[in-house]
Amino acid sequence: PELYTNRAQCNAKCIKAYFLMGKVHLALKHYDESRQCYQKLLQIDPQKESLFKDCMNEINLEEKRMQEEDRAMKAFQSGKHAALSVKDLLQKLDRPDQNILYYIGGIQLLTGAVKECTEQTLFRTNNGFSIINDNEVIRRGFCAERKSTAEVDLCVSLLSLWQAVCAGNDENQRLLLTHPDVNAQLSELLCSAGVEIQKETLALIALYSDNENGRRLLVRHQDLSRWLQILVMFVNSTDARASSAMSILSDLIQEEKFKAQCRLTFSTSALPLFTQLLASAKLVDQAALAHCIGIMGNLCADAAIRVQMAECSECWQACLQLVDGCADVGTPKYRECVFAVLGLMMNLLLESNSVIQRAIGVLSRILAASSLAVEEAVKGGVVKKMIKFLKAGGQTTSSYAIKTLSICTRSNRQAQEEVVKSDKRQG
Repeated sequence: PELYTNRAQCNAKCIKAYFLMGKVHLALKHYDESRQCYQKLLQIDPQKESLFKDCMNEINLEEKRMQEEDRAMKAFQSGKHAALSVKDLLQKLDRPDQNILYYIGGIQLLTGAVKECTEQTLFRTNNGFSIINDNEVIRRGFCAERKSTAEVDLCVSLLSLWQAVCAGNDENQRLLLTHPDVNAQLSELLCSAGVEIQKETLALIALYSDNENGRRLLVRHQDLSRWLQILVMFVNSTDARASSAMSILSDLIQEEKFKAQCRLTFSTSALPLFTQLLASAKLVDQAALAHCIGIMGNLCADAAIRVQMAECSECWQACLQLVDGCADVGTPKYRECVFAVLGLMMNLLLESNSVIQRAIGVLSRILAASSLAVEEAVKGGVVKKMIKFLKAGGQTTSSYAIKTLSICTRSNRQAQEEVVKSDKRQG
């Protein structure tokens, strides 16, 4: 035991030493040596794989950043027009106290000038991200709660510029998201009254959500507890915002930390909104709603969220109401919603305290929509089971059982015969 303890202590010290050595080499830009240190760390303790991956990712990002800046400097020194244009435009935007239209035009020109990684890097190295805090007119327009028409145009232009400078650029994405004003305003922009602001904000966020590094930045630097509710709300939209928001959510639920943040306010924010969307399924973007239901089904992999949904009677009723609507709305998109909600209910049944009641409720809806389903259910013995529930079940369960029997006996001879036999035995 003493030998084992000493070895463990020695390993812990070695791991710490290699970790610190890796950090030192990284600071000195000795990238290969830094990688070797972290590989040694992993050899000592294979359970440190998560730490190893994080460290290697940090090296790769830093090496990539330096390479980009070296290339950008060479392009600038060689007199490349695009490189000179970026610096010149940033200097013009740095002029104080100009009319807001002057800055809108300059930002739009700068956006057009940023076409490749070289221009993205020069934007960064020439303090492009500081135009918000260094220019009071730009900052005031960006942060204004109630924006004038010109301020809306300024905000849309800034969001378009940031898309241009952040697309595929990890370091620029990090710098933008850690900027205090951007960090504070991002969720507010999603809730903006301006449609164009919402569209450009969703497009910017999509640059982050579609890759692992970007999602990590969002989880690390944003309070995402409100984001589920905000993004689900876009299902009410009648344009591309709905599908954009659902795509972002699909990406974010890959992150366990996002699910952990969702738990905090799920039952009081996102769940009531989701229930409302289910109840108004005929009125919203049904393709986006089907996507949203699938996302909620994936969130149910989290036990805490699954319990909250399973215990919400309003959610159950909204699900059943959506299934009932299939008889009136037979469009392919509505059927996608029905299929998605059936999958969701099957997941929730695993947590329900009244699983039999819920299951019979679902069954009574399904059978009404398909004669083939009735035939298969009767073959599976559904009539005998429903009669049993009539005898032993409560009022709601019995009501569902009667409805199920009524559907089966209406069109299936075998079901009719089984009910008659049951009556004779009781008689």
